[in-house]
Amino acid sequence: MEDVMKMLMKDAAVRGVALAALGVAVCGLCSCNEKEGENNAAAPAEAAADQPTLDNALSAAPAEAPAASVEEIEEDLLDIFIFDLGMRASELSSHPELNASVRNMLEKLENYYLALADELAGSERKVKLALRIADTIKNLGAWERANNSYQRALADYEAMPEELRQKPESRRLLSSIYSGMGFCSLRRGMTTEAIDFYTKAKDVDAAGIAHATPAEGEPLAEGEVRDRYMQATADMLFSIRCLGECQSVAQDVEEARETYKSGVALAEQVVTIPAAGATTQRAPLWGLSQDASLQYVRLLVVLGNLESSCGNAQEAFNNWLKAAQICELLTQRASSLIIRSKASQILQIIVPQLRAMQQASAAQQGEAQPEGAGEAAELPSLPQE
Repeated sequence: MEDVMKMLMKDAAVRGVALAALGVAVCGLCSCNEKEGENNAAAPAEAAADQPTLDNALSAAPAEAPAASVEEIEEDLLDIFIFDLGMRASELSSHPELNASVRNMLEKLENYYLALADELAGSERKVKLALRIADTIKNLGAWERANNSYQRALADYEAMPEELRQKPESRRLLSSIYSGMGFCSLRRGMTTEAIDFYTKAKDVDAAGIAHATPAEGEPLAEGEVRDRYMQATADMLFSIRCLGECQSVAQDVEEARETYKSGVALAEQVVTIPAAGATTQRAPLWGLSQDASLQYVRLLVVLGNLESSCGNAQEAFNNWLKAAQICELLTQRASSLIIRSKASQILQIIVPQLRAMQQASAAQQGEAQPEGAGEAAELPSLPQE
């Protein structure tokens, strides 16, 4: 680690952000498994005030029994435990309080999958279940076993009828499977293989975007059409970031930079598409969904990390500053408490480093000027803390 830090400290400006390149990187490589929604961080305490109280929530509960059958209610309840609460628990499996419970849950999930293997053959539910198991194993850190489980999920996907495989929801599952395999390959030191898997995930996401993109000059319809398009955009930004990180690990810096910049170009293109009945939306968070905005932030952060490691302090500053500005908007206006929490966490990391860069740059320029030659050039202002 000392050698890495020395490489980053190439000049006075970069010295001020060496810590940023290390700390902010947590939002990059280590978060390559955060794809399906931004739901693996606890909401900040101050944001909890926006949530309805238990009394209010209970008062809003239906007074009459639902029309659904008991079997349907049980299936919905099971889905919540497996694909929502179970997913969140497995993402926090490193905590000692949850680790044993997650391992026990994994055993039950495996038994459930095996018991229904024949009954669910060729169904999307079997793929989802296999993917949930693989993600849980990955979160527990068993990379080889997780990779085998992703292979099983891929086989289940390929066993579905062609019509089902081409559904947008099923294509997202395929992208997630490839991403999981890429993550496991990277953790096992198989960088080339990881690049191949993330490239496959990116190609699947690109097809999803192409399918959902309106014709040139046409507005993006609200509702399901916009939701599908924005989800595809968020997935694409995720895959681009992870692919770039793999290329960076492989020491292919120029390739990684081009990959990251292709994601930035995508985000900038998306926000220029007019919404139905509205003018062109150019600001992130308005033109992008909350998930896509956060994926865009992470992309800008790792691009800034790359530029910092190459000694391009100003480029690093520009990317981190843009990320901070979008995070500020998200913390103020995002309806999702989890998105707001994640944006706030990123701000806490990069804003102090941006200010340190400003001070280092001002000091460097001040030393280079004769006394009375004027003040150093002002750098872009930062969002309010």
